[in-house]
Amino acid sequence: MLKFAVSLQNRPPLSARQVFNQVNEFLSMNDVVITPKDTKRARNKLPKGGVATQEKDMDLDTLRSLLAHSDAKGKAIILALASGGMRIGELLSVTLKDIDLDSKPVKINIRGKNTKTGYQRYTFVSTESALSIREWLKVRKKYLEASLKKGMHLKGRTTAKSSIDNRLFPVSDNLVNQMFEQAVRNAGLFDQDETTNRTTLHIHQLRKFFLSQLSLKAPKEIAETLAGHQGYLTNSYRRYTEAQLAEKYLEAEYLVTIQVPTEIKEIQNEFREKMQNQTDIVERLVAKNMRQEDEIKHIREIIVKQDKDYDKMVLLWADLAEIHARNQNDKESLKILEDVRHKHAVNGVNSVLKINGRQETLTK
Repeated sequence: MLKFAVSLQNRPPLSARQVFNQVNEFLSMNDVVITPKDTKRARNKLPKGGVATQEKDMDLDTLRSLLAHSDAKGKAIILALASGGMRIGELLSVTLKDIDLDSKPVKINIRGKNTKTGYQRYTFVSTESALSIREWLKVRKKYLEASLKKGMHLKGRTTAKSSIDNRLFPVSDNLVNQMFEQAVRNAGLFDQDETTNRTTLHIHQLRKFFLSQLSLKAPKEIAETLAGHQGYLTNSYRRYTEAQLAEKYLEAEYLVTIQVPTEIKEIQNEFREKMQNQTDIVERLVAKNMRQEDEIKHIREIIVKQDKDYDKMVLLWADLAEIHARNQNDKESLKILEDVRHKHAVNGVNSVLKINGRQETLTK
């Protein structure tokens, strides 16, 4: 194992560690156990460092070039990966029933058996991606029929493969990688790292593009959740509802939209932000207006109560004054008091004494 570790010095560091771990695991499964001490000694012989390949940036201009040199299938796959954050294997396992093209944003369910973490989840793709998928679906049947005919006589096969393939993209990951590399070559962007001999543009960068772009607008944990990173899945799905995740995705969708010119995207975003600001202002004004209406209603109730209390006080005074006027046989005062009662009548009752049922007292 020490010699094997040394032989990996010319490998990229991450690849070397992966290969070493695989061999070590293989030996362990076959009852060849190496002590932790010796395993550590061997690992110290592995090349140091992290990612060795100097990758090119997967920016908007690069993506637009790749899309220009891709067919309907290639465009649909590239846009779905770039705007949905799925792994290639996850996307290729999606069936026609797993995608809801009528939802906003378009939702894709990814079954747990097809994810790296084993957790079932869902993600969203952009409107642009949905349009490309609709175009792909128009030719999907013809593509499937043609691919079945091509494979009929491969490797001695005498019968065609089954045409029952309900996957959205009935292709292999190897074919997708070949398709992507061909688009890179046709766009004049193909290049290899001098150290690792790996291509500086590869399809896995679409997932990185999704994570970095969506995180510019939406909370990072939402981008990580939709991309299926295990550490975020449980907490984020518990914290956010599907409607909230969809809302956050829509707010950042323009950042994972490829073929709209940058200037128009900036104008759209500026307009969207202004509209949001206007909506916030309107909501605050409505809330303020409702509070003011409640306050006015309360003040009116107080005023009405005060008016009634005042009228009752006047009527009580009139009753007392009427008793005195009757004792004095003051007809002029009685007439004035009658007018006062009429003016300050409460609920159609002209006298506090009548309310209390003491009319006989007033007569005496």
